Amino acid sequence: MRVVHDSILIEKSINDLEEEDFVFEKIKDAVQEKIFVGEIDTAPKCEVADDLLKPDALTTLNRLFRKYLDKNNITAMEVIHNGKEIKRLNDADTLVPSAVGKVAKIQSENSDASSNERRDILFEFMQEITNKANQAEERGLPAIKKTSFTEAISELKKTASEGELQYLLNVIIAKELIDTRSYWGKLLQTIRWASNLDDPGVEAALDRFVADILANNSVIQDLLGDQLDLGSA
Repeated sequence: MRVVHDSILIEKSINDLEEEDFVFEKIKDAVQEKIFVGEIDTAPKCEVADDLLKPDALTTLNRLFRKYLDKNNITAMEVIHNGKEIKRLNDADTLVPSAVGKVAKIQSENSDASSNERRDILFEFMQEITNKANQAEERGLPAIKKTSFTEAISELKKTASEGELQYLLNVIIAKELIDTRSYWGKLLQTIRWASNLDDPGVEAALDRFVADILANNSVIQDLLGDQLDLGSA
């Protein structure tokens, strides 16, 4: 809202008004869109923290945090394998407590544990996953952007044990894709990496990221192109 004297409006048009012509000015703050967690009617059983990294858990994470992920152009795989992104999600209002509460309630329906007990366990699992991601970051893993995808993977294999290789593969892939701020760009980059590969383990890791990227509806629409309707597609 802006207030000016009548005499000023006689001398100048509205488009010619300058800052000193305003007697009073108040600009309404932009309203941030409220983000809520999505609805779910099923949730996988989680016995250990690493169960949160499995495909069925990632599917649930995508449903719960779809609006948050889309707003930030990030995937669930990227968040769950990066300590900084986990912290950002934890700091995003009450999204995590709300999501954990929904999952805990569903899990308790087929368990001897109460909803509150399952909630506490899930928070412990989240902390373990956060610690795991932070510890991986502290190891100074090879960065894809500093060399190339194949060279980074080759360097990783020299230091990673067989049991941790798949997780660390996810970590370095996630770190690189986080900097690509569009889902379409993430998909193209992942496909480029997958070309000319002859390593089933690395291919499996990239497949998981592709599946996660395709959870965003806009990517599916871009792949299908202009269609009269979804049935025709």
